[in-house]
Order: sequence, then C-alpha cells, then structure tokens
Amino acid sequence: MSEETKIAAGELVVGYEFPPASYCLDPETVALYLKATGGGDFYREGKLVPPTAIAAYAMAGMAENMALAEGTIHTQQELEFKRVVTVGETVTCRAKVSRNLARGKFHFLNIELDVRDSQTRPVMAGKTGFILP
Repeated sequence: MSEETKIAAGELVVGYEFPPASYCLDPETVALYLKATGGGDFYREGKLVPPTAIAAYAMAGMAENMALAEGTIHTQQELEFKRVVTVGETVTCRAKVSRNLARGKFHFLNIELDVRDSQTRPVMAGKTGFILP
C-alpha cells in the first residue's frame, strides 16, 4: 500500500477498524523473524512460533494501513497470549482504535489488537499506544 492511500494516524477516530490482516506463519516467515531477533534454539528446532513473532506480524499488518508522522513515539504495548501457535498456521489480526486524544500539540493514540487462528480461536489480545506530534 502506498503512503498516499494510508490513513494518517492523527486522523483515526475512536472505533475505526483496520482491515483484517491475515498471515501464514510458515517456516520461512518464522525463520526471518528468528534471524532478525536472534531467537533461541528452542524455536529453531521446534514447531512452535515465538509469541513475540505473532505480535510483530500483527503490528506490521496494522502499520500497512496507517501513516505515522515523523517523531511518533511507540509508548506502550500490553499483550496477552491465549494459546501456542505452530509453524504453518494462519492467523488474522483485527485492530481497532480505542483512543485518540488531542492534548496541546500531541495526540495519544491507543489501538486494540485481536489475533485469532483460522478456526477463530483467540491467539493474542492486546493494545498498543503511540504519542503523535
């Protein structure tokens, strides 16, 4: 998606739902994550996906639809993992704006995340926050 078609984070309204983002956590995708983060042998040798990989790909899916202004600060992230995910599973992330509050020159933006597997079982729930200039 081009920068011109992304919605500016400061223009998001409470209740806005991002388009669902689905991704397959295939061996190549998990290997790329492990290479980037230096993940442990436990995940390299097993068939489980690191929970933080699920969070990273959920955030990436959301970010594909949102333009963040220069100087944006990622301030918080709370995650709750509901079940393990095995390599090869497909998950879908739904993201929704829960707060966009203007205070002076800044916006405080919170987004709720809900990740589910292909059978709609909860995998991860959480929220993430930003301060936008």
